[in-house]
Amino acid sequence: MAKNPVFYSRIKHISIKYHFIREAEANKEIELKHCKRSMLCMARLHFDMRKVWNKEIFGRVDNVILELEERVEALDSRLQVAFSNEAEQEYLISKIELEEWQRREKIRLSQLAKKKWLSDGDNNSKFYHAVVSQRRRKSKLNQLKLTDDTILSTPQQMHAEAVKYLQIVLTSEESKIVLDLSHIIESAVSQEGGRMLCTLPTEEEVRTATHSIPMDSAPGPDGYGSAFFIKCWDIIKGDLVEAAKEFFERGVFPRFYTSSYLVLIPKVENPSGFDKFRPISLCSVVYKIFSKILV
Repeated sequence: MAKNPVFYSRIKHISIKYHFIREAEANKEIELKHCKRSMLCMARLHFDMRKVWNKEIFGRVDNVILELEERVEALDSRLQVAFSNEAEQEYLISKIELEEWQRREKIRLSQLAKKKWLSDGDNNSKFYHAVVSQRRRKSKLNQLKLTDDTILSTPQQMHAEAVKYLQIVLTSEESKIVLDLSHIIESAVSQEGGRMLCTLPTEEEVRTATHSIPMDSAPGPDGYGSAFFIKCWDIIKGDLVEAAKEFFERGVFPRFYTSSYLVLIPKVENPSGFDKFRPISLCSVVYKIFSKILV
């Protein structure tokens, strides 16, 4: 066996292959070390560049916006004096850049406000009371000047005038000619669907309709919001299901459930009349539940 040339050639081939693999693994380790060093250098460079950018570019947002506003104003004046395509193109580019920086500043301020609110908003702090006072001042209407120069300066005057205006709007009857289109409109509800609509609601239907109402929705005149009905479902579900069945059987809705608050939301900052308000009805939760079951 020691003198066999085939044996020696195989041993030599294995030895060369083994040394080749060792050299490849060593080179691979060297390459990995260089790669790790390069990645660390790139990470440090990226961190340093980000610090410089935050300090000299993003940290100077107000200065950048001011410079862009001055540039846009100068270009606008230049175009007013003598029109040129180059000036117009530069004006449009500066305008787009200004809008982008204003958008970034708005996002930054919004994030700062949210961060401040998360840290101090729920605490009984000066920041919390300042936010509440600001919202009250913003939503409060001290006086209202109508189009006929009538000034309403007290809540009683505003309430009386609002009631008068809404009574006219909601009770006025306009003469309209209603065409009979029943002969061209197909029946949307089949007989089977009609029977299903007349069936009494189940507990699952009432529960689904109740839990579909957002928990932070405004309560109605009774003061109970949907959060009460959802959290106390196991306690009140019997009475609520019975009330729903009684409504579907008799078809009569008590006025206690149909009554609602009518809130006027200003469409503009300084409304000059009640037509500049958007009325919103704050209905009771029971009314919302029965309406959802019907739908």
